[in-house]
Amino acid sequence: MPGRETILLVESDANDAFLIQRAFNEAGAENPLQVVSSGNEAVSYLAGEGKHSDRAAWPLPFLILTDFKTPDGDALFVLRWLAAHPEQRKKVIVIVLGSMSPDEDIDALYELGAKSFLLKPLAYQDLVAMIRQVKEFWIDTAISPEKGAASPNKGRRPSPGAAT
Repeated sequence: MPGRETILLVESDANDAFLIQRAFNEAGAENPLQVVSSGNEAVSYLAGEGKHSDRAAWPLPFLILTDFKTPDGDALFVLRWLAAHPEQRKKVIVIVLGSMSPDEDIDALYELGAKSFLLKPLAYQDLVAMIRQVKEFWIDTAISPEKGAASPNKGRRPSPGAAT
């Protein structure tokens, strides 16, 4: 079912995680949202280790939103792990969130496969607007390798005036 793939949120600040989850709901995203608090826990989740070994309870995500800095294992750590596991890297979209631009690391983020770096907005309504944009592009519009294989419209453009 389109739009129901799992999203993994990597956020060490419980308040930010709560607000991002709430913003997803307000933006109309119906995707299951799994939350982990560190890069190490994200890698454990992706590897299916420990408490994350049950894939029915912890399905692989198609989208990861990760805070740039977490106490143990930041976005670069997660991206390096994905780079070493190309079978998973090609199936996941990584969007990095940060409170300020990591000027010295921005090139490394993109070289390791991040699709976007977004600054966390200060106002809640701006966060909702940002999450709505993420939803509209990465969930509703873009076709990932996983979605493409199952998409009945793969390779077709809607005709002008068609309902979307």
